[in-house]
Amino acid sequence: MSKNRDEAIENRAERRLLDVKSKIRLIRYAAFAALAVVLSVYFFRFHNGLSTDVSDFGAAGDFVGGFLNPIFAMGALFALLYTIVLQVEEMQDMRTEFAKTVDASRQQTFESTLFQLVRLHHDLVLNLQYTKIDFGAEPVPDAAGSLHFKVDKWKGREAISHLSLDWFVHLQKVSQPSAVDLDDVEREAIADDLFTNEVLHVTTCFSRFLNEHYSAIGHYLRNIYQLFRFIDDAEYLSDKERRSYSRLVRSHLTPDELDLVFYNCLLQKHSAFAALVNKYALFEHIDIAQIYSVVIHTISPLHLFFFDMQAYGDRPPPLPDGLTLPRHVLDHYEDYIAEHPPVETDSQTDDDF
Repeated sequence: MSKNRDEAIENRAERRLLDVKSKIRLIRYAAFAALAVVLSVYFFRFHNGLSTDVSDFGAAGDFVGGFLNPIFAMGALFALLYTIVLQVEEMQDMRTEFAKTVDASRQQTFESTLFQLVRLHHDLVLNLQYTKIDFGAEPVPDAAGSLHFKVDKWKGREAISHLSLDWFVHLQKVSQPSAVDLDDVEREAIADDLFTNEVLHVTTCFSRFLNEHYSAIGHYLRNIYQLFRFIDDAEYLSDKERRSYSRLVRSHLTPDELDLVFYNCLLQKHSAFAALVNKYALFEHIDIAQIYSVVIHTISPLHLFFFDMQAYGDRPPPLPDGLTLPRHVLDHYEDYIAEHPPVETDSQTDDDF
């Protein structure tokens, strides 16, 4: 990129030098032409031969000078103005190149900081530990004969997988009674209440779960938020560049990590994170097929509609049969589908990450 910019500067300087040389050559030719014309007119009109009278030479000099001096003075003025214009253009080019240099330096600093944050993310993942005491199992004796409950310990991405699994197990245990006994008309009549209650129920449950395991995943979740906030705060980047960097960060998140981020962003205190999720389509490659399968240890299809459809980018989730949603949610969903027809989720392009 720097090499191309230097070549462009050199080419522009060469073109400007050639332009100056051509104009100087033109001025020289014009000066000689003007002198030749004036002398030709004088000798043709006022003189029949070479005079021996000194006064005739003085008159000739006055004639030639009277014609050529204003012309040469005007030419000198034009040359001066042209020099000023060249200086102004050079100053503008210098300011432009300086601005480009500043932008390039700022982008390099941005990328360096972003990659450091990504490395910090990986370090946090590798050092993340999750310890679980199984109070439901029978205590086991140790070497000294003392009874202890079984303790499981995990580290790194394995710890995140077990945290995600335990969250869904916890959510399943405290799930609310469903409205399966109601007919379609009755469910539609209370759709708003069912949807609102489910949002409140899920956010309350995850808030308790997060508080219980905050020492394990709190710092990790905050760092993911800071990654996307850092990208969003870079106002000197274009929207396309910010989306590109956000895809880069998104590619480092596993499905289990996305599950935890998904429910974390539902909390009211994390609404700023949810706004970034929508803006940069963080859940565009979430595993919709698994969610709509019979597996219970994953995101509920209903919960997908807690977010704005922007969060799924060009891959909004299909509407499952029998899922009752409030009218305002359905209207938003239908409008978004009309503007963003779903694409196949099992095919990936170069822009997927």
